Amino acid sequence: MAAFMLGNRHAMAALALCVHFLALLKLAAGREYVVGGRQGWILPVANTNYSSWALRHKYYVGDSLEFNYQAEANSVVQVNREHFDACNATDYIASYGNGKTVVELNRTGPYWFISGVNNNCNQGQKFGIMVFAKTHGASPPIYTMSPESAPAPSPYAGSPSHVANAPVPTNSAISLRSFTPLLLGFLASFSWWALL
Repeated sequence: MAAFMLGNRHAMAALALCVHFLALLKLAAGREYVVGGRQGWILPVANTNYSSWALRHKYYVGDSLEFNYQAEANSVVQVNREHFDACNATDYIASYGNGKTVVELNRTGPYWFISGVNNNCNQGQKFGIMVFAKTHGASPPIYTMSPESAPAPSPYAGSPSHVANAPVPTNSAISLRSFTPLLLGFLASFSWWALL
């Protein structure tokens, strides 16, 4: 009976370690934002403004954007700033049309999205965001993006054309800082399990 209880205790400790590790992985993973909220990625209607929606969030490397739309009626096109301003979907960085597109934000800097359907972009189905590195500890100083680098609001946006956000560290700082809490949590959990 004592051997069974000891084995059961180790199994419970291993299970707790796995649950703790999965929770730490979820914390290290980024957030997923559904573009347009409940409305999704549709031709703008009175209560959908993609530029305003985008400005309500702060995006970090590791986050993702989920576009939900009817595949036969719409698409998502990632473009550069020049093609964003011109609503030009023919020269793109990436193009998607499967109806549920998830775009991983895997680098710092601006991202520009437009609809690939003729005239939808000109009617406001477009937005730009700035992606920042994850930082831990003290809040970094705030700066205002210049109008040249800031995502331009759609003609339907009543929001400013600049966004106040934190400066961007180098990519090597991103990976080390992102996984330090995960590694420390895993080591603490493993140490606790080893003591049992």
